[in-house]
Amino acid sequence: MEPHGKLQRRNRNKVAKTPGTEKEGDIQRAILEYLSLKGYYSWRNYVGPIVHGSGKDRRMSANPARGMPDIMGIMPDGTGRLFAIEVKTKKGIVSAHQKERILALNAAGALAFIARSLDDVVIMLERGKIPFRAL
Repeated sequence: MEPHGKLQRRNRNKVAKTPGTEKEGDIQRAILEYLSLKGYYSWRNYVGPIVHGSGKDRRMSANPARGMPDIMGIMPDGTGRLFAIEVKTKKGIVSAHQKERILALNAAGALAFIARSLDDVVIMLERGKIPFRAL
């Protein structure tokens, strides 16, 4: 499985940023790389607008999956349990749609949570526990 192998090569020469100044994309890449190295089946969940057609016929429509977490995957314990990670910076704001999705996913048996750092992901996945219900 090589979906995030390029990340290692790309990030090798980067200088570490001051904690708390990372961009959401940087945190997402670090999480995806960690998941790949640990053997988790995971993917970046793109939920932006959907593009239809091309040229003059090109149009965009809203994605019906508003609020779906940024990263999703399957727990490697053989249960098939879904995990979903909404990535935010230290100061990032969780939208109402995101809160609703996380609560709904947890209610359905998934492990869904907000991560503001790679450390948050390591802790949550090792514990495998559902985080606080009130966001």
